[in-house]
Amino acid sequence: MKSLHHLPALMAGALVLGFPGIAAACAVCGLDGDPGYFWSLTFLTGMPFAVAGTIAGALVISHRRRRSGRRGHNA
Repeated sequence: MKSLHHLPALMAGALVLGFPGIAAACAVCGLDGDPGYFWSLTFLTGMPFAVAGTIAGALVISHRRRRSGRRGHNA
């Protein structure tokens, strides 16, 4: 019964290997002629860094404001 668990994956692999035209729409193939695809890929690749940088910047600014506010009250 466990051997039937892998049957759909094996059938899909055999289908792709038997008919390679089905798998022609890969992510790298889209880079040849469509500049919009390139810009969307660039945007999506850079977005995690932009979000992390924004959050880190907000935390740094918040920390500096809180730190400078404490010194002003103690002095």
